[in-house]
Formats: sequence, structure tokens, C-alpha cells
Amino acid sequence: MDPTTQTAEADALTLTTSGGAGLSDQALLRLALGSHAGAAALVTWLSTRGGLKALASATHDCVGQLPGVGRARARRLLAGIALGRRTLACPPRERPRIAGPADVWSVVGPEMAALPQEHVRALLLDARARLIHVVEVYKGTVSGVNVRLAELFRPAIVAGAVQVVLVHNHPSGDPTPSEADFALTRAASAAGDALGVRVVDHVVVAHGGWASARAG
Repeated sequence: MDPTTQTAEADALTLTTSGGAGLSDQALLRLALGSHAGAAALVTWLSTRGGLKALASATHDCVGQLPGVGRARARRLLAGIALGRRTLACPPRERPRIAGPADVWSVVGPEMAALPQEHVRALLLDARARLIHVVEVYKGTVSGVNVRLAELFRPAIVAGAVQVVLVHNHPSGDPTPSEADFALTRAASAAGDALGVRVVDHVVVAHGGWASARAG
């Protein structure tokens, strides 16, 4: 393999595995531009203008004239810088608090109610009942699912969740929990207690609304 290609692949791997923290400015510019010559020319240009901060006010015409860069690469680079600027300007999104079945419905209800097959998902929560994320645990046929509890709790443990809310849909349109739904709640609650992950609720959603299978 060509040494240049090897370097590019190694840099790309570092970017995807560690966010690029260990890469030099030139390596990052090389990845952004897709050009060794362009990155070298840009580094030289930046060295006379105070470093990377000069890119914040660089113009397309100026960067595009550098050897190995060109107008198309300059557009991609400046678009990436603009996206980065917007990312930093965005306020952090407040994670919703799941206080009951109505909150579960607001997060996943309408979308899950429209699914043609039964899906089981878990809302992973922190100690303050704030949503960490939603994971799909199982997908079954139109008539039911076969949930393995290991598949249910593994993502919760990996994410550091201390509480979970189970949610699944009834494609029939009737959210009334079945005996199997109540049995799943009991089995999951017992397994969660043993693992230190509390099963807060088990919500069934459908076109007809939602219902809790927490007890029964």
C-alpha cells in the first residue's frame, strides 16, 4: 500500500475512534480536504496569518486559490467550519423527564403506534428519571414478540441507566395489556431488581392511546 494512503487511513481511524484529539492540524485539514498538497499549502498559508483561527474569517476565493485546494474543496472546508460554528452556538438540549405513561407517549407513542409489527423498546433513565436514550430490544410478528431479558437489560447496564421504562406497541390498535404483557412486566421487574436496574413501568401504545402494564 502507498505510504500516503496508509497515513490517510491511519488518520481516518484515529478520527473515528478518538474524535481526532491526537491528530495534527495538518492531518485534520488533509482529511477535510482529501488532499495532501492542499493541506500542506493551507498550513503554510495559515502560519502567516496566526494559525487555525484565520479560517474563521477566510473567504472562499482566498482559500480556493491555494495549490491543491481549489474551489470545490474550499467550499467543503468552509461549510464544515460553518457547521462547527453552529454546533457550538446550539444550546444543550434538555433531556425530557419521564414521569409517567403520558411522557412515554410523547417520546415514542405516535411513531410506535403506527408500526405494523410489535416492537419492544426500553427508555433508559438516569436517577432523576431523565431520558438517556431509547433502545430497541426486540421486534416480533404482528401477533407478538419473544423477549429475552438479557437483551433488555444489556443496553441499560452499558449506558449506566438505573431505571428503565418498557414500551411496546399493539398493531391491533387496542392498547389493553394482555396477560403476556403483565407476565413480561413481572419477569422484567424481578430481573431488574437483581441487576440494580428498576423497571418503572411497562407502557403499551396503540392507535387507541396507551395503557400501563405495570401491575396485574
